Amino acid sequence: MENIKFPIKSSTNLYDFELATRQYYLNLFGYFRMESAILLSLGSGKSIKFFPIHTKHIKVFKEEGIEVSIFWTKISFWAVNFLMWFRAAFRLIVFIIKPHKKVFKNKYDQPFIYFDKLSKNNLPASSPNNKSYDIITWYLERFKPIEKKIFHNVEGEHKSNYKEYSIEYIDGPIPLPKNIFLYSLSSLFLLLKLFFELLAGRWWKGLMAHELLEEHRFNFCTKHNEKFQRKFLFYNSMTFYRPIWTYLAEVKGSQIISYFYSTSDTLTPPSGEEKNSEYVALMNWPEMWFWDYHQKKLFEKSFNFKIKSKIVGPIPFSTISKSINKTKKIKISIFDSPPFRVGTHFGFSTSNEMGLNEPDIHIKFLKDILDSFNPFEVYFYYKPKRNRSSIFESNSYFSYINELKKLKNFCVLDGDISAFYLIEESNIVISFPFTSTGVVGNFKHKFSIYYDPSKKVSQFDEAKRDIELLSSKKDLKTWAINAVNKINGQSG
Repeated sequence: MENIKFPIKSSTNLYDFELATRQYYLNLFGYFRMESAILLSLGSGKSIKFFPIHTKHIKVFKEEGIEVSIFWTKISFWAVNFLMWFRAAFRLIVFIIKPHKKVFKNKYDQPFIYFDKLSKNNLPASSPNNKSYDIITWYLERFKPIEKKIFHNVEGEHKSNYKEYSIEYIDGPIPLPKNIFLYSLSSLFLLLKLFFELLAGRWWKGLMAHELLEEHRFNFCTKHNEKFQRKFLFYNSMTFYRPIWTYLAEVKGSQIISYFYSTSDTLTPPSGEEKNSEYVALMNWPEMWFWDYHQKKLFEKSFNFKIKSKIVGPIPFSTISKSINKTKKIKISIFDSPPFRVGTHFGFSTSNEMGLNEPDIHIKFLKDILDSFNPFEVYFYYKPKRNRSSIFESNSYFSYINELKKLKNFCVLDGDISAFYLIEESNIVISFPFTSTGVVGNFKHKFSIYYDPSKKVSQFDEAKRDIELLSSKKDLKTWAINAVNKINGQSG
């Protein structure tokens, strides 16, 4: 369905408005939301009703034997488009009446680098070893840009400095209008025009109202600037929508970059089908940064266009200033992906398809690791992929984790602590396949492996890269002996 085009004629040569609309629609309602609606319908035997589905999608559903209420889905579809228009109107009014600091307006006049949609944990922090593992620090150290102003969207954070760079909050990536009165009039006129077009049946004018207003604002605020050479960085997290104002920014000389904060790897399913969704084919970022050649290849084979790409190595994203217990023992960091409780969560992934979400598998993952290193003087750092949620996480798995907490050489860390920091402090890295930490460990020249106690993960899966994948306790014990001996030999 991702390939279905909407009956929209692009009104500009600057970008493909139909493609932008498809991106936006599927970003809002496609993927998990649409697939959840389909599964719920198939499981219950009832037709899909209160879900915004375009007429062309309804036709595909019918052809695939999925029951859809044409009346209610159409009602839902048009209701959403009107709601999106009212949402855009509300946001515009809030923006107009909101007092904008003059100092913010002036900041857009100078070259800067903007990091979009960050949180407090993504900003430079004073970590225990005086090193920060956040995206901004990584970027400044990696590229040493000539721009000295670094902006972000994390409101309430005080201005800080990193070497010669100033890091501070600014009111969004799009410049603020110097003449708020003229901007308000022009924006309200555009908003009214979009409403009448929506009434005339052009549903996309409602759906894209906010995005069109953002484009208008960028155009209004930079119309006297033939060049607007700034850098805008967007992290890629299941998003394939590219904001339409970025097309104009690119034309004016700005650099638009999409980067990954993980490897985005999935297991090869038993069917052997292509792992990347057709959604990826909709992406059209002009420049994308990948961790390695494997990730670059995985995505580029799905693209319908040429992009500027760069392999930059693992990208640290978040810093949590929490120290770990230091020890002179061999340090082993364990990275698992905690299983969900049955009936509370169902993820769309090949891991679930292959049955790798079973608590017993993950308990065995930990038991085998501890048994394999039992003869040696070692210290374990366990970092879950996420902090526990009592609602969704498996009780049996976390009961076992609570038992491990009683061990003197086993430390359970906060799920938010920087994996990069932990790996640098470790000698050995053991990851459940195929978490990004395996790649980071290998990149940092640690003894890094994937361990699959289920024996279900293929040795030929491209996602393992050149990292060793072990599938038996016997092999893990042998590997443990060799790794410990090499580390002791190096230290000796």
